[in-house]
Amino acid sequence: MARIDVGRITLNVEQTGDGPPFIFVPGLVGLLNAWQYQIDFFSKRYRCISFDHRGAGESDRPSLDSYSTQAIADDVIALMDTLGIEKAHVAGTSTGGAILQNLAIDYPDRLRCCIFSNTWTKADEYIMRVQTARRQIALAEGQEAYVKISSLFTNGANQFRYNLDRVMEVEKRSLETIAEPEVLAARLDMTMAHDRLSELSSIKNPALIIGTRDDATVPYYFSEDLHAAIEGSRLILVEEGGHYSFRRHSDEWNALVSPFLDVRDGAAIGQLVEDITSDGGGIDILVNSAGIAVKGIRTHELSEADWNEVIQVNLTGSFLCCRAVIPVMLENGGGSIINIASISGLIGHYPGFPMLTSAYGASKAGINGLTLQMAVEYGADNIRANAIAPGWHGGTNLAERFKGGMSNAEVARFEDSVMTGTPMGRRGTPQDLQGLVVYLASDASSYLTG
Repeated sequence: MARIDVGRITLNVEQTGDGPPFIFVPGLVGLLNAWQYQIDFFSKRYRCISFDHRGAGESDRPSLDSYSTQAIADDVIALMDTLGIEKAHVAGTSTGGAILQNLAIDYPDRLRCCIFSNTWTKADEYIMRVQTARRQIALAEGQEAYVKISSLFTNGANQFRYNLDRVMEVEKRSLETIAEPEVLAARLDMTMAHDRLSELSSIKNPALIIGTRDDATVPYYFSEDLHAAIEGSRLILVEEGGHYSFRRHSDEWNALVSPFLDVRDGAAIGQLVEDITSDGGGIDILVNSAGIAVKGIRTHELSEADWNEVIQVNLTGSFLCCRAVIPVMLENGGGSIINIASISGLIGHYPGFPMLTSAYGASKAGINGLTLQMAVEYGADNIRANAIAPGWHGGTNLAERFKGGMSNAEVARFEDSVMTGTPMGRRGTPQDLQGLVVYLASDASSYLTG
């Protein structure tokens, strides 16, 4: 651990591992070691970074009017700038998830994806009562009483019964580094004041939301609310684990997050398939739809790094998913694989066309070739492989992210190109694809492959 001056504040920071940056934002406890079981796991493949919040651990303790989830989000950006990190995967639990909402709304281009764990949208009467009680205990009974009562809310009975050592690890560092009761009260106030509810629909980054049904601090229905607000997000509700589910069942949490972070991680995808089928069930349908793009430039301007990333996510990721799922389909007597290709894998477009590079076109053409070969290889095994090559559909997260960085003239040229090349005279929507996906997934297309 090292204290790093990020310009606006000095933060206590821990970094470990090499690879794409992965930032872990703690909850209200504010201590970086709350994430130790995630960092131990992910640092094998990622550059993992966590930090003590302002006012917690060994980070600076500014004036009492300096605490808000927005201020800590700005601290994260300042830390990324100081460490030379342009974009990162970011996970936030509880208050860290509220901080992550600010990051996704205000700094979307700095995030690769968002993992929200046991967090809320806007404090309701339940959360207000929980936090008010903790605040009153901090001011009336002092720091030790605050730490102990907070552990009851955040860990839950099962962690005290089965993971007491993990409970005591965090309690010990909390007591060693705890701030004055007035700072604790100010930090609790910021959780009750957090409110970006009306703006959550603007979040376009890939988002995974994890909640726990027995969470006594932040009820699981907030995870459902967040999922409803963020279009295209993925929601996972686990039955047991309390507010600190990421510590109570760290192996399960890590396994849920790994394939979401990167479809290029063959080991994580294999583990996910194993987890899905561990209860004796099978996999009947696989839809490969993960895809990325970079700004539209010509081939000689395209970096090797951008080429590799697009090919690896769009094409290699689909291959890895197919490779992991096909043995399950073979064992169960068949299945349907649906790959999302693109019109860009069939035709070219004008130089500078948004999102379109030779890497994107090649990756989608590769999807077509992968699909055709699998259709031939596994047709006799009752495994069908088909690809959908959408035209220019509006409303997707990928399209919206690129549109936000285009000038009016670029948007007009793009729209004109799309409209003049579409006989129906309109853009497609993601909903236009639903019927086709359902058809290819169902027995209605049992004689259609390749």
